Amino acid sequence: MVSVMANSATSNGMAPDAGLGVHFGSSAACVAFTTDGRTDVIANDLGDRVTPSYVAFTEHDIPVGMAAKQQVIRNSKNTIVHTKQVLGRPFDHEVTKEFAANSLASVVNKNGETAFEVDFKNKRTIFTLPETVEIFLKKLLEIGQSKAGKDCHDAVLAVPLNFTEDQKNLLRQIATKAGFNVLRLIHEPTAAVLAYDMQMEEDQSSGLVLVFRLGGVSCDVTVIRVADGLYSIVTGGSDYKLGGDNFTEVLLKHLQGEFKRQCRHDISDNKRSLAKLRRGAEMCKHTLSTVSNSHCSVDSLYEGMDFSTNVSRARFESLCNSLKTRCLQKIDEVLSEGGISKSDIEKVIVCGGGAKTPLVQKMVSDAFPHAKLINSIPPDEVIAMGAAKEAGILKSMKTKLIPEKDHQCQLEILSQAIAVKVRENREKNSYKDFQTVFTKSTPIPSHQKFVFSASSEESAFFLDVLELEDKPEEDLTNGQENLDKVLASVVMKNIAQEAAVSTSFYLTKERFLEVICQEESTNKRLTLQIPVR
Repeated sequence: MVSVMANSATSNGMAPDAGLGVHFGSSAACVAFTTDGRTDVIANDLGDRVTPSYVAFTEHDIPVGMAAKQQVIRNSKNTIVHTKQVLGRPFDHEVTKEFAANSLASVVNKNGETAFEVDFKNKRTIFTLPETVEIFLKKLLEIGQSKAGKDCHDAVLAVPLNFTEDQKNLLRQIATKAGFNVLRLIHEPTAAVLAYDMQMEEDQSSGLVLVFRLGGVSCDVTVIRVADGLYSIVTGGSDYKLGGDNFTEVLLKHLQGEFKRQCRHDISDNKRSLAKLRRGAEMCKHTLSTVSNSHCSVDSLYEGMDFSTNVSRARFESLCNSLKTRCLQKIDEVLSEGGISKSDIEKVIVCGGGAKTPLVQKMVSDAFPHAKLINSIPPDEVIAMGAAKEAGILKSMKTKLIPEKDHQCQLEILSQAIAVKVRENREKNSYKDFQTVFTKSTPIPSHQKFVFSASSEESAFFLDVLELEDKPEEDLTNGQENLDKVLASVVMKNIAQEAAVSTSFYLTKERFLEVICQEESTNKRLTLQIPVR
C-alpha cells in the first residue's frame, strides 16, 4: 500500500507575481490568489466571493454563475449545474445515469460522451460536458484576472481525493483550453490543510488532522497525518447522496407544509412553484447561518397567492437531525476503516459551503471534544485559499519547480493496524490495558513509545502484540471485538509487581516491528522482531 504525500513548503519569500487557486465545486466555485506572500479570495463582478457553478443558454447569450442561477425558474430546461459530478465518467456510468435523471437540462449521448441539448439563440444545440465546463472555467479565469491582472494564467486546481487519473487529465485539458496554465492539481483536503499553514505551527511537528467537507451534493471525510512538513493522506471516504442541498431540501419540505397549512394548496406537483420556494428555502438557510430567525417570503408562489412565514434556527436544526446523524455515521465509518479512534485526532477542519451552517460546525466539534476545531476561514473559501497558497509556493520556486510526479510521491504504509494488550497473568482472557500502537496506513518507518505497568498478581510483565482486523468497529478502545491475529506474546519475568515498563515500537523499512521492553528501575531489557504487513 502507498499513501499520497503533498509538499507543504512554507509560503514565505513568494515572488510578487500572482498565482491563482481554483476550487471548482459541483454547486459553487471560488478563486483566490497569492502575491507577495499574501493570499485572498477574489470577488466576482457582483461582489460575491463564491460563484454558483451554473451555466445557462438563452436566445441572446450564455449567462454563467449567479446570472445563470437567477433565471433558472424561467429557463430551467437550458440551465446546467453539477457538471463536476460526471466529469470524466462514461455516459453509461451509474453516477452519470443518476445525474441525467435529475438534470434540469436534457442530457444526451454524443459518441459515448455526456452532452446537453439546449435551446441557444433560437436553435436546438448540443454542448458536450467538457465544452460546458470550459465555459464556466473561462468565467473563473476572468474573475481571477480581475484582481491578479490579465497576464496571470498560472493556477493550482483542487480536485476531490477520489478523482481518477483520467478525470484529472481531462480537467487539466479543459482548464488549459479555458486559458489557465495549470501548475498542479492538488487534493481538496490537502488544500484545506494548506490554507491554515499547519506545518508552520511550532507545537505541531506531527499529528492527525481530520478534514470534514460538506459541499452542495457530497460529504467528504479525510484524515491527514502532518509530519515534518509533509501531509500524508491516511484514509478518506465520501457520501455522494449527502450534502448541503439535503439541508435545503428538508427546509423546502417544511415550507411546503406551511404553505399547505396556510393556503390549503399542495404545490408538490408544480415545478415552477417548487423552484421558487426552493430558492426561498436556500436564502432562508443562508440567513439562519448568521441569525437565529429568518423570514421567508415568496411573491405569487401559486395561483397568485403570496407566501410568508418565519423559521427559527432551532426549528431548522430539529428538522435536520437525521442529516446530522448521517454526517456523524460517515465520520465514524472513515475512522473505523482507517483503524483510528476519535482520541487520535488532534485538529479538525470544517470546509465546504454546507459547513457554514452552525449546526454542522457544532456537530463536528462535539464529535471531537479533545480536538481543536479550525474554522477561522469561511468554509466555502478554505479550499481555494489552500490552492492559492500552493500556487504561491510553486511560483516562488520558479526554475526549481518540483515535477508533479515527484510532488505526489509514494510512501510505504502499514496495511493493518497494530495494537497491544497487557495481561494480568498467564491466562489469555484477563487484560488490564489495551493500546492502539499504529493505525492502519501509518507511514513506514515510524516509532511509538508507551509506559505500561507490570502485573499486580505476578512478578512478570505480559504483553500481546495484535494485528487488528479490517471490519469497522464503533469503539476500538474497548479492545474486545477487534482482534484478527496475535502476532507475538512477550513475557518479562522476575520483575517487581506493578513495575513501570517502558515499551518502544519501531516499524522498520524492512517491514519488521521491533519491540523493546525495559523495566525502568532495573533497566532489565527484552527485545524481539515481528514481521508485519
